Amino acid sequence: MEIRKFLAQVASTIAKGSFVSAKEAKAKNVMSTGEDSSWALIDRQPSFKDAHQGLADQALAYIRGYEGDNSFLKGLKTVSTYDEIGLQQADRVAWIIPAYIRTLQEQVPEGFGADSEFVSEIGEEHAFRGTVAMVRSVNTRFGPKQIVTLVDKANNVFTYWPSNRVLALEVGQAVRVVGKIKAHQTYNGIKQTVLTRAKIAVNPSV
Repeated sequence: MEIRKFLAQVASTIAKGSFVSAKEAKAKNVMSTGEDSSWALIDRQPSFKDAHQGLADQALAYIRGYEGDNSFLKGLKTVSTYDEIGLQQADRVAWIIPAYIRTLQEQVPEGFGADSEFVSEIGEEHAFRGTVAMVRSVNTRFGPKQIVTLVDKANNVFTYWPSNRVLALEVGQAVRVVGKIKAHQTYNGIKQTVLTRAKIAVNPSV
């Protein structure tokens, strides 16, 4: 199985319920999230959408670039290096998604994004004035990558991964943004509009 598609299916499975580890699955005599997601791909019945693939790609980039001392995350980094995985690795690799979501939860201030709504339609261009809410960096095998979180004046949350570049942005900066809507995703109960091909101009007068 391709690891990207597998993790996207894991994200889809979690979105429909909750994460079930191999240990919990054995105790309850049910399928684990890893096993369930594996068979969905093997049976050629995947349920993931672009939003799930986006989350999976972010999680994979994060874990492959992890440089901390958490032994569990370091173990996930080791298994994340493969582009293809088998059934025996599924339960371990599946942990990449909840581990990444937990990391995001720890970084998001309490109450952040509570009023956020999806903006515009997928594929359309959208322009807005807002503020840089978060800037996170991960190291991937393709080099450093940024995750930029922006908030418009209506408190709607936007996420942008600059392609092959690192933007000189700081939290709290006022910005003008023009970009194409790539996806609508909900992370941790927060509605986020994902941008692609965005141009971000720092504008203190906003």
